[in-house]
Amino acid sequence: MTVLLAGLLGYVLLVPAHAPPVEPVVSTGPAVAAVDLPLVAPTGTVLATRSVVVDGLRRTSVLVRPAAPQRRVLPLVVVLHGRGQSPGAAVTVSGLGFLATHGRAVLLYPEGLGASWNAGHGCCGPAALRRPDDAAFVDAAVADVREHVDIDPRRIALVGYSNGGKLAYALTCDPDRPFVALATYGAVPLAPCAGPRPPRPMSYLLAAGTADTVMPYGGRSSGATPEPPVDQAVAWLRQRDRCPPAPTAADATWRCAAGTRVVLRTYPGHGHSWPTGRDGPPMADVISAFLAGSAI
Repeated sequence: MTVLLAGLLGYVLLVPAHAPPVEPVVSTGPAVAAVDLPLVAPTGTVLATRSVVVDGLRRTSVLVRPAAPQRRVLPLVVVLHGRGQSPGAAVTVSGLGFLATHGRAVLLYPEGLGASWNAGHGCCGPAALRRPDDAAFVDAAVADVREHVDIDPRRIALVGYSNGGKLAYALTCDPDRPFVALATYGAVPLAPCAGPRPPRPMSYLLAAGTADTVMPYGGRSSGATPEPPVDQAVAWLRQRDRCPPAPTAADATWRCAAGTRVVLRTYPGHGHSWPTGRDGPPMADVISAFLAGSAI
């Protein structure tokens, strides 16, 4: 499916003079850990900017690869930033660059229009108003990497923060997409999957802070985008993976169909900012261990 989309949309190189106009980034307050940082390659990596055209708009992504030649084909980890974040902030704050530094994965950081993602259900920011087809963009960006970079197509994972995490949950509802694992912080699926076919079982890590006021741990029934409580979101994911019945706990792992797992990690007293070690283990370390357990 991704190859077909890529063929229809075409592959292009970045030409800054022809980049599409982007609406100014709105103030997000505490919604993200950092809004704008310079784009800096993590130690031992090289950066490249990739570009695809979707619905007449040129959309860009930052590719992070190991600087040293690799003896094996690496998996791909697609990282979807939070609302208001620049690619530089996403690369730096996520802390996931060491996966490329140590030759564990190639990383792709797609960039949302207006620094936001159209995750549906009124979410979020400028993208909710402009309604770009962000699902098609991520599909095309992944297809572009598969076409031009030697990655393992059987090991493609998603990571999402906040608004990016909500889009990621929506993407994994489609059983034809190639993703085998998804890890998020500060995000829940906004609704159960509603497609004509059930989602393909894959491993999920949902991490959340109990003091999060942007994505309340206990959910939010009012506002432009109501959000389910974390325990309800985990129940939906366990249903996706056909997990056996088991009690819910603040930190738990459920073993499910086809060797998949659903993992819940709770950060007591932590807010919406990406965890870096002050109120619990760094999120990058938690994701690293989760991906390793998912053969990524």
